Amino acid sequence: MSDPNIPNATHLGVIVKNARARAVIYGAYVVAIIAAGAAQVGYSSLELAQPDWLVASLAVLAYLGVPVGTLAVANTNN
Repeated sequence: MSDPNIPNATHLGVIVKNARARAVIYGAYVVAIIAAGAAQVGYSSLELAQPDWLVASLAVLAYLGVPVGTLAVANTNN
């Protein structure tokens, strides 16, 4: 439960204060998702089994979607 005495500015929205840093985080995440998705499509189109590194990468990227998305939402104006 949040403390009503703490202003909203001290909550999640200030984890990464620098807008440029957030842009780098979002950009790196998107590039990683596109690269992993493209690799998955490539293996699938050749009817090859997905290597372990790809399975793990996709799982980690899916897991990281929650904090990256939360960071984006926390820094969006209402």
